[in-house]
Amino acid sequence: MVARAAGEALDPLGVAHVAHFPFGVRPLIPFQRLGRGAGLGGPGPLGLQIHPTFGPWWAYRALIVLDRPLPPVAPPGDGCAGCDAPCVAACPAGAVARGGFDVVACHARRLVAEPCRLSCAARIACVRGPAHRYRDEELAFHMRASMPRRPPAP
Repeated sequence: MVARAAGEALDPLGVAHVAHFPFGVRPLIPFQRLGRGAGLGGPGPLGLQIHPTFGPWWAYRALIVLDRPLPPVAPPGDGCAGCDAPCVAACPAGAVARGGFDVVACHARRLVAEPCRLSCAARIACVRGPAHRYRDEELAFHMRASMPRRPPAP
């Protein structure tokens, strides 16, 4: 889908391009660092880059490398700038904090408690991009795909 969309947009302009994807490649592409270079803020309390328009309801799916620069556009900005961070209070695991995201606390809660297993109250509480929120089924799909593995029994 990404390659087709890039081709439809760039081929008529004569812009050569190649798509790179974030998973299963070596070396890993530092997508969040590239996002910061493009004008997005650093990881917010959820451990994600929060887009000013789409909030936490977007993801890096590919990097399209072009053979020439395109006209510059204004950077998107930091989606967490000026926010009161309702995501922090909404997390039942206490994993979401202004100082950083506690992956261990999040995973521990997800392994034993609903609704954290297939949803995320903190992500839903984000004030950025509510119109772009994933449907419950989509959120459950992504949460299931990122479910931590249980540690082996002793």
